[in-house]
Amino acid sequence: MKKFTALIMILIALFFLQVDNCEAAAKWKLSHHRPVGSPIDVDLHKFAKDVEKATEGRVVIEVFPAAQLGGSDIVMERVGIGAIEMLLGYPTSTLDPRLDMYSVPAIAGNYAELQKLFTHGSPFMNKIHQTFEELEIYTLMSYCVGFTGLGLKTPVDGMLDPTKKHKEKIRTATLNSFRYPAEAIGYLATPIPMGDLFTALQTGIVDGSYGNGPEVVYLQFRDVIKHFVPIRAQADIFFLVINKDVFMSLSEKDQKTIKTIAAKFEKDRFAVAEKDEEMWLKRLEEKGTKIHYLNKAQVKAFHKIIADYSWPKLKVDIGAKYFDEAMKEREKLFK
Repeated sequence: MKKFTALIMILIALFFLQVDNCEAAAKWKLSHHRPVGSPIDVDLHKFAKDVEKATEGRVVIEVFPAAQLGGSDIVMERVGIGAIEMLLGYPTSTLDPRLDMYSVPAIAGNYAELQKLFTHGSPFMNKIHQTFEELEIYTLMSYCVGFTGLGLKTPVDGMLDPTKKHKEKIRTATLNSFRYPAEAIGYLATPIPMGDLFTALQTGIVDGSYGNGPEVVYLQFRDVIKHFVPIRAQADIFFLVINKDVFMSLSEKDQKTIKTIAAKFEKDRFAVAEKDEEMWLKRLEEKGTKIHYLNKAQVKAFHKIIADYSWPKLKVDIGAKYFDEAMKEREKLFK
């Protein structure tokens, strides 16, 4: 009887231990702004699944796509205060002007240079990482979607010449780092929220959009954008971030596990980004959008005019000391 009672007590203790372990599991919300089923959405669901498996259920991540928890700028701030645990998105100058450094145009001319800049551990990326940390945000990885370009409803005279001035209004993101390049190549930059872009194009409020990649154009705007110029002066680079205190509350083992998974995702994404861009451009062509490819000389001309116009202005916006330090790190990487 005593043995039976002891066995019952052991089983009860094991039951409550299991309950405690379940309750102790970290359950995080991970927000992003791309549509359900988009490549980012698929990748983040895989990331969440890998993390849960590798941590043996100690970390459970629920993915919220399509800006269900708010736009990237809003959610980034909420991550900083711990109201939402994770985000794959981009920072804005309202959070910290220094973070606009990630989107300075014409700082990379190809995917190899992008990877050198934004791989975790690079001196350039370390500056961005440190700035996020000051805001109580920890960066787990960069996510390279691909280079962006100029999308137009109808062809514009001289659109392949960056020195021409145009009367057309072009939508840009609210970031100066995207507004300045559109101005540099002669358009009337019009900051409009992404959610209003389709209607703005339909109704003629704007004539095109600068700063979207072919994936976004194909998935959301292929019915209204019928001409696309892959200028490739800027890339869609997002960051997978987490509230710093939330991340540091994990055991060192689980922190290391998650960082290892994130590093692999980052590397794998860079490996396919260029081929993905080519695939989306081809799909756009198949749906009737004309791709106006630039030769090397044209790309170089666009990048020079954009840099000459934008860099001095962004140096003021970001802060001269920070801008110069980041640019020096960039120069070292490209030597």
